[in-house]
Amino acid sequence: MGIAGVRKETTARLNYEESYNRYLATKKLYLINAGLDVLYIGAGVGLYEYSQSAKNNQALYSGFGKSIAIQGVFLLLFDNCMIAAHLRYNSRWYVIMNELRISNSGIGISHNF
Repeated sequence: MGIAGVRKETTARLNYEESYNRYLATKKLYLINAGLDVLYIGAGVGLYEYSQSAKNNQALYSGFGKSIAIQGVFLLLFDNCMIAAHLRYNSRWYVIMNELRISNSGIGISHNF
């Protein structure tokens, strides 16, 4: 599904505003996912702690708790890397916005060398 979405986006002709809004939405999505990953880790740790006092299926709860927590850690690392990559490109959007000039007669770009 992700590849299909990327192919669709690359063929779409987005104007500047749509492109910038898509950029912000993607960055927001990674921030939300990072928050959910923390909950994921907490659920895994909670399940592991529950296994310590469980009378039945103690090994099952312990194993699931550990695996969920580890998966949450890797997802959190991934989302943080993606957020860092997006933040690295923030300055490019600001440069474009500072160079863009809009008037009654049209749109232009002003760049200082």
